[in-house]
Amino acid sequence: MTTVRPLLEEEARALTRFQLMERIAETHEYWERRFRSGRALTRGELAAEAEFSVVLFEYVRPGGSVAAALRFVQEGRHRPAGDDYWNQRVDGSPARPPRRVQRTRIRGTRGLPYGSKLVDRTTEYGNPFTVEEYGDRAVPEFRGFVRDRGTDRDRWPGIQYPSTAQIVADLSGWDLACWCQIPDGPYVSPARPDAFALGHVDRCHADVLLRVSNGGKP
Repeated sequence: MTTVRPLLEEEARALTRFQLMERIAETHEYWERRFRSGRALTRGELAAEAEFSVVLFEYVRPGGSVAAALRFVQEGRHRPAGDDYWNQRVDGSPARPPRRVQRTRIRGTRGLPYGSKLVDRTTEYGNPFTVEEYGDRAVPEFRGFVRDRGTDRDRWPGIQYPSTAQIVADLSGWDLACWCQIPDGPYVSPARPDAFALGHVDRCHADVLLRVSNGGKP
């Protein structure tokens, strides 16, 4: 799930502290790959690298050193569950549970909102059960697969999918983006502890991933 774009100031402001730490680590890897390739950086890449240095100084303040920033990242990566400090948003906006967002190609909008990770079928987290084959059962079948694959392995032979531990490690705390439509009216995030009490219904496999990645059961 490593992103291939560098971290910029606009994105940094839209993240939680934990998300910012993850993106700093990913961006460091991004620049290392660029430098190792031996190819000269473009003007746009040089500007992005300079802006990344601004982000480090403004939000992490490790003395301006990428190595120091990475040590800071590693120290905070395994944060205690429910640690409010890491879940606070960089821009000071109120904390909220992770939610599902809809990816779009509408002109003038961001296809993948900041603070989200893509889980459609172009990624390893796409729903392996297609609407063409399963119809309205595609999401319930996915939920059953995630819930029961450890005890009912013969039911889904040949399906390779990330483990629950990997789902938690990669997706915890992030909004999840898919092409599925968001229902009209108030949207109840399945990452909320009271989602079932409020009658939340999975309308997309990302709803199942939200619940699992944030410590719930499918």
